[in-house]
Order: sequence, then structure tokens, then C-alpha cells
Amino acid sequence: MLKIENLQVNDPILMFAIFMSIVLSSPLIAKKTKIPTIIFLLLGGMIIGPYGLKVIIPNSSIELLGSIGLLYIMFEAGLEINLHEVEKNKHQSIVFGLLTFIIPLILGILGSFYILNLNLLASVLLASLFSSHTLITYPIVSKLGLSKRNSVTSTIGGTIITDVLALIVLAVVIATYQGNLTLLFWLKFIIFSLLYTVISAKYIPKLAKYFFLSHSSGDGSDDYAFVITITFILAYLSHLVGLEPIIGAFLSGLVLNSLIPERSALMSRIKFIGETLFIPFFLISVGMLIDVRQFFENERTIIIAIIMIIIAIIAKLLAALIFGKISKLNKLDTYLVFSLSVNQAAATLAAVTVGYELGIFNEYILAGTITMIMVTCFLGSFTTDYFAQKMILNEEDDDILSQESQRILVPINTSNNLENLMEFSFMLQSIKKHEPLYFLKVILDIDDTDKKIIESESLLEKVVKIGKEMNREIYPLIRIQSLIPLGILRASKENRISKVILSWDKKHSERNKVFGSVIDDFVSKSNTIVYVVKLENKLGTVGKSYVLVSKFIKKHKGFLDRLFSILGHLKELNTKVIFICEDETQKYLERFLKDDKKIEYLNINDWKKVDNLIFNLIKKEDMVIQFLGRSGENTWNNSQDKLAKVLIENLSGNYIGIYLPCLNVEECSCSL
Repeated sequence: MLKIENLQVNDPILMFAIFMSIVLSSPLIAKKTKIPTIIFLLLGGMIIGPYGLKVIIPNSSIELLGSIGLLYIMFEAGLEINLHEVEKNKHQSIVFGLLTFIIPLILGILGSFYILNLNLLASVLLASLFSSHTLITYPIVSKLGLSKRNSVTSTIGGTIITDVLALIVLAVVIATYQGNLTLLFWLKFIIFSLLYTVISAKYIPKLAKYFFLSHSSGDGSDDYAFVITITFILAYLSHLVGLEPIIGAFLSGLVLNSLIPERSALMSRIKFIGETLFIPFFLISVGMLIDVRQFFENERTIIIAIIMIIIAIIAKLLAALIFGKISKLNKLDTYLVFSLSVNQAAATLAAVTVGYELGIFNEYILAGTITMIMVTCFLGSFTTDYFAQKMILNEEDDDILSQESQRILVPINTSNNLENLMEFSFMLQSIKKHEPLYFLKVILDIDDTDKKIIESESLLEKVVKIGKEMNREIYPLIRIQSLIPLGILRASKENRISKVILSWDKKHSERNKVFGSVIDDFVSKSNTIVYVVKLENKLGTVGKSYVLVSKFIKKHKGFLDRLFSILGHLKELNTKVIFICEDETQKYLERFLKDDKKIEYLNINDWKKVDNLIFNLIKKEDMVIQFLGRSGENTWNNSQDKLAKVLIENLSGNYIGIYLPCLNVEECSCSL
């Protein structure tokens, strides 16, 4: 008969293969059973771990991968936070952080002191376990696109607050137990923590921007290596100043947030590697710590575990319900806050381990805590998935139900700045529509078509490959036509395109052309929204955005819709917006944008001098956005066309020219 001990694996290659088998099979089983993937990752760890079949015994390598996974979760959480929304609702994060710390702390102290009969010091430390929580179910809301909801960002912000406070309690209890709680302890802790946070927030973004602008590689591997290096350096420095490494990882995500747009190649790489490697490894390693037998082997363990589980769940639920009332959240958002914050894992495990090693806790408290971790992780996984899925179904709003096309066509010629162009198209793509992007290569029928088709297929294969890496559906199109503008126009009409992105690549000598014959001819015949772009730098490195609005273009009936849309994208980039316009136009814009504090105005009354003004103001990392009217309409102005030609040919930064649809469709020349 085969003994359990004979199943133990020591070969690191086989150990990695077993881990990856769990990572591979968990989502497949989850899909069949409709149970969250996280549950099967935890179960996988329990089965192969020292309290299951003993296939793998935790060692330093597994602990390292688990630690990396936890730091990765916190890094992603900081990276995905909508800083604009957090700034707008920062009080909610503070309120939830305090509620989810104080309520479990009070209930925990009362329960530990009066029910479990622990002394005051042990009661305070045990109560701090209930206050902290780990965002192990955050990947669920992230995958479903809910990471920027107010309830989620408030929970993430509150998590940092409650974990910091819980870890401070841990440090104070340890210092008290060892007799080291002095004024010097508090001075060192406060001064070092402040210096660490301020220096990181001030200098890391500058260093990152310099790297992205000067040393970024074409395939993006250097960018990924840079941000991960920064993350783990900050995590280590956090440990040195007396904070937990998870705080440093979260801070890294926050300070790099504005430089890594949500729909960028770099963000896709970060999520892909995290979700397929580091985060699953962390969850499996947590599962390996869970000993179900402890719950059944000793009556005292059962009693302690049940009391701890009840206190943890009631305390976190009460905090979420009170927060929901104060913040006026709906029921789904309130329960999602609870589901995200009920999970006990990393900080809880760290605190109980320290308490046990110091002799503050006995083996019953240790076993009860492990059981509490198991139950809360399972509960949190089920409830997060349930409420998040229900929230998605309830968001079937008018935008999703609308049959209006939101398709984007991107004609390409070469691979120059291809990734920047793709990131811009992803930014414009509607998240809710899930419509594909169309990338087009037009071949002139006077060329060697066979050779050009082969070259075009190779170029489009590269586009599709990048799209797959970024989890985007791309339709490659090749069209043979006598004229390039005609090929773009036919593809646009055949595929019901609503936006066309045209990349400008060279100067031209035609005096009567703005962007060149190809772009100008297409604009004159098309009724779609057209973006003419020159993207020399990554969107994530954009400093300031100067938006040019003439008094003519604001009369266009679709101007405000397009303006709100582009401002939404700029908020995603976290860039400062400066409108360059006349006094009258400023008053008009302020009527609609009066509550936006990130917007400034620069008045100009002579458009002939705007180019000199811009060239004196703009830096390499800045961007200029110009709204343009079409020739022959009352929103068109010749001076704006001349300005566009000067800007796109001479700017060293990014330029975006936006042509709005024709006002009079019946009279326009948008026909084949």
C-alpha cells in the first residue's frame, strides 16, 4: 500500500509543473461548476500541501512565490485605482478604512477578553487580526471591469488604512511586550514613514517618465522589468522603515498609476503575468497553510474558531453596512464592499505568527486563526463573484442595449509608432460595446500586388499579435484600390465604421492641403469622426494636454459630446487639461465644466499668434488636441487649418486633430 510520505515531491521542476497544473485546471473546473476560480486555487493548495496529501511541503521557494503574489495583488490594486475618482471621493476611503478597523477592533477586544478569557494585551492583538483583511478576491472584480467603481476604490483605499492601523497595533503590542514602547519608537516610525512616502511620491514618477521617454524598448519588456523592479524596491524599503512590504507595493502602484494607462500594452502585460503566474501562486500557497483537521481534532479549537469566525464576519458586515448607509451605496455595492473586505489572509497570518512565536497566543488561537482564514476566504470568494456578476447583469444600460455602431478603423502603412497608435485606438474603444477594432492596409493596384499583399499580411499579423497580448479582438483588412482615400472610405462604409484614426507621418509641400492629399481627401469624402494623430511618445507619459477650441467649432451640434468623450480619456491618462480659447468660448465651456478642478484656461484673441504661444509652452511630453471643422461648413475656419498644418509638422510631442461629423449629411460629399 502506498504511503502518503511517498507522494512528496522535492524536484523543483516537478513542483513548478504541479503548481501550473493547478493554475491551468482551476479556471476550467470553475467554468463547469460556476464556482469562483479562487476556490479551486485554495483547494489545490490544501490538497497538495502539508495538511493534505503532503505532495509539496512549503519551503523558501514557495514562500518567495507566495510573497511575490501578494505584493503583485497590492501593486495591481494601486495601479488600477482611478485616482481622479479617489481624489473626488477620498473621504469615503477614509471613512470605510476607519469603520472597518474600529468596529472589528472593538468587537474583537470584547470577544477575546470576555468570551475567550485572554489578557488585555493578547485581546488587543487578536482584535487587530479582525481589523485587517487581504484583497484576495480583488482579481474577480478586476477581471469583470469593476475595479474603478466607487465602492471598489473605497474598499481598496480603506484596506490600506485598516491594514496600516492593524500593523501599527501589532508593532505597538510587540514593543509593549518587549518593553520597548518609548518616545523614540514613535519618532522613528512617524519620521521614516513620512520621508519614505513623500520621497517615493515625488521622485519615482519623474524617474519612470524619464525611463519611458528615453530608454523604453520597442517590445515593452524593458518597461515591464522597470515597473516590477521599482515595485519590489519600494516594498523592501517599506519594510525597512517599519511598514509592511504590501504598503510599499501598493504605493508603487499609486505613484506609477498615471504613467500606465488602463488600456495600454504595459498594463496588459502586467495583468497577464500576474493573473497567470504570481497571483495564482499566492492563492495556492495560502491554501497550503489551511489545516482543516484542526477544526475537528480539539473541542477548544472548534469553539475558538467558531467565535473568531462569527466576530470576523459580523464585524466586517457591520462596517460595510454602516459605510453603505453613510455613502448612500446601493445594496449590491454595499455587499461587494463586504465581500472584498471579509477575507483574512496575509496581514492576519503575519500577526498571528508573530504573536504565537512570542508566546502571546497559544496553539488553539493559531489553529482557530488558520480556520478563520480558510472560512473567510471561501466566503469572500463566493460572495464577491456572486455580487460582482449580479452587478454586471444590472449594468445592461442604454449604452449596451444601443445598436449604434462604435467601430473603429485604423489604416496603417508602416510599423513606425505602431504600438502607440494601437494604444490610442484601445483608449477610444468603448469598454462596454466589445466591438472589434479594424486595422486596414490599402494597396494601390498599380503596385506589385502579390509582393505588397505578402508585406501587408506580415504587418497585419504583427498587429493581431499585439492585440492578442492586450486581449483585444482585431479584424485585419487588406484592400486593393486605385486610390488610398477611396480604399479607406470603402472599408469604412462596408464595416459601418463610426471613428477613423489616421496616422500622420511626413511633411508635405501642397499649399492647399492641411495634412496631405491622402488624409485631406478622405476627410472631404467621409462623414465619420476622424482623428488625425502624430504620436511620438507613449500616452502614459503625457504631461499637460492643451485643447484648442475656436469660437466656430463650438457651434457644431456634436462638439460637446466629443469634448466630454475626449476629456474622459484624458482623465484616464491623469493629465492636466488646459483649454486655449477666446473669452467668449471660455464662458461657454465653464457652463458645462465648472465643477472640474483639473481644467485651466488660457485666453487668446488672435489665433495667428497661437502657434508661437504653444511652441513656447509645450514640452516634449505634452500633447496638443485641436477640434477642426470641415471645409464648406460654418464651423470651418481657414486659420484653424493653417494652425493644424504648422502644429503637426513642427511639434515634438503628441498631436491629435479631431474632425467632427458633417453637419449637413444630405449636402456633404461623403459618397463613393
